Amino acid sequence: MLLAVVALFGSGCASAPRAQPFAGPSVTQSGPMVGVASYYGKQYHGRKTASGERFNMHELTAAHRTLPFGTNLRVTNLANDRSVVVRVNDRGPFKRDRILDVSLEAARQLQMIAAGTARVRIEALNGAETRRTDATGR
Repeated sequence: MLLAVVALFGSGCASAPRAQPFAGPSVTQSGPMVGVASYYGKQYHGRKTASGERFNMHELTAAHRTLPFGTNLRVTNLANDRSVVVRVNDRGPFKRDRILDVSLEAARQLQMIAAGTARVRIEALNGAETRRTDATGR
């Protein structure tokens, strides 16, 4: 009887595994990924990102679900072949059908603001291409 009571209380304290956020497919050094990107801007300007820095809609940054902060990505708009290098500094996007959220400046350079989203290819960069980049090219 005592064993049954201990088992009952023990199982009540066990917690179910927490649901993990949707990670979806990811980009790696070994190859690009294609999917839909969206952008964010004014409503988040000045707020802290998941990396702890302040979001600046004028910098070339992005939100990705799993890539390490500081990862640089070449993002190419497949509709017009325009590309930009962004630095991952936030987590997202939170819509399941999206693979990346880019800053307003990156969206401007990719010419995707009017549509709101774009089908893109993202490639992780390495070596000299992984330097920090912002709207001024620094």
